[in-house]
Amino acid sequence: MIGKCIVDSEGDILELQREFFRQGWIFKDEEAYKNNPSAPCYVPELFDAVYTAEDFLNECWEIQEIADELFDSVDWQSPSTLLEEWMDMGEVEFCIQCQKLFWSFEKTECPYCNYKKEKESHESKYFSRN
Repeated sequence: MIGKCIVDSEGDILELQREFFRQGWIFKDEEAYKNNPSAPCYVPELFDAVYTAEDFLNECWEIQEIADELFDSVDWQSPSTLLEEWMDMGEVEFCIQCQKLFWSFEKTECPYCNYKKEKESHESKYFSRN
């Protein structure tokens, strides 16, 4: 565990201690991420937003493999910021056909539905879930 985070029943922070990890001052609890999906597992450096494993999975459209990598990789930023960076770099893509995220390096089609990727589909990567 890196740092300490205690929240009340509403999820509001009662106590937060950040420690330095890779690039920033954060709270990160791998045990909570792996074993208690609704427990606090991450607080980024720049603001007091508490993330749970459920939040990471939701951010990644329920794709566990990407959620796990996202949790492992965040080291100062919010999960959504890092995910957007991956999308900008072409590491992760959103399939407009089946609406799932997938690792997109060296792939010409979605591994879930075989929908062929568009060459420069940046506009398909960002949209609202509402």
